[in-house]
Amino acid sequence: MSLADAQAQLIDTLPGNLPRQVINELCHGWKMREVLAAREQMEIAQAQPLRTWVNGLGQMTMAIQADAYHYWGQRLGYRCWRDKAFRREFLRDNPGARVTSRARKTILRVQGFRDQKQ
Repeated sequence: MSLADAQAQLIDTLPGNLPRQVINELCHGWKMREVLAAREQMEIAQAQPLRTWVNGLGQMTMAIQADAYHYWGQRLGYRCWRDKAFRREFLRDNPGARVTSRARKTILRVQGFRDQKQ
């Protein structure tokens, strides 16, 4: 008996609709990609340095893993990323996407009233 035959027999012994679900999962692998994307998002969050921003130029609030961005974009339409409520819920459900940032002082360098040599 081959390994594939043993796996097929094992899957057939599962109760109810579970055999069909297992076969679908093996064919599509969505859960595996979802788990890998979540792990990668956590690794991105741990490796991020502290971000800084300047008033008037915007603040980085999240770093989104590409699979998550396209998953939600295809499921809800890419306009969902412009929706503040959606982004707030996404950050609530995915704390690894949150970026730590702080404001940086704006510094103006001025020549002042120095004597000008002409």
